[in-house]
Amino acid sequence: RTPGKTDFDPPTAPRGLHIVGNTNGAVTIAWNASTDAGGAVLNHYVVYLDGIDQRATTEITYRLERLTPGREYKSELRAFDNQYNFSSASIHVSVH
Repeated sequence: RTPGKTDFDPPTAPRGLHIVGNTNGAVTIAWNASTDAGGAVLNHYVVYLDGIDQRATTEITYRLERLTPGREYKSELRAFDNQYNFSSASIHVSVH
């Protein structure tokens, strides 16, 4: 056990990951919010592009920028709560 940690339940994995905007060199992805049975503050997400952590966000959309047109990328995300319990990864979406 971790001292001071009261919640050990991770949030659910984000669902419904999809592309909502695609402009030259940038793509906006969106997903459905996760839930957390442990009751901790949630709606924190880490966005990954080709397995590399891009950044954390509290939004349910994220704009991936500086992409090479025509190249395929894979994006996925994980939710985490204020006790740093991480969900399993969402399904990935291919970005062209």
